[in-house]
Amino acid sequence: MTSSIADRRPGALAALAVLAGGVAALSACAPAPRVQCDITPLVMGEEVLPEGPALVAPTPGTLRPVPLNTVSILDSGLRNRVLVQSVTAGRNATGNVEVGARLVNCTDSPMPVQGRTQFLDEAQRPSEPPSAWQRLHLPPRSFVSYGEVSVAGPRAASFLVEVRRAD
Repeated sequence: MTSSIADRRPGALAALAVLAGGVAALSACAPAPRVQCDITPLVMGEEVLPEGPALVAPTPGTLRPVPLNTVSILDSGLRNRVLVQSVTAGRNATGNVEVGARLVNCTDSPMPVQGRTQFLDEAQRPSEPPSAWQRLHLPPRSFVSYGEVSVAGPRAASFLVEVRRAD
């Protein structure tokens, strides 16, 4: 004959349930993993420009190329504090380009930033006016997603997401 814990100790099952509930409650209160950023490549000048289309100056060497289809952080004060975790893009059913970017706040303070997108045609001319600036709230040590959709249909061939400090 086998016996369970509940058969041998009538209150044991209830105590086990309370213990399991307490463990579940504690795990729900556990802090989320903190974002850890390493800005060493930026500080050491090891940043590698992505391959692909870029805006270049007509006189070589006068301006650093600005890679397209990525995020450009305009405010130098944000460069050591906000990092780009990912950039995605694709065409939707209407032929417009849907852009997404995930930004990371590497600091222990909330940070308001703004983002907008410029869509360009094959000749790197604007295919439409830049989008309106969107205000983004980056909680400490966390991520925020930014998104925009072009309105120029197939004329939009590339994009540049710009991020600056919010006023």
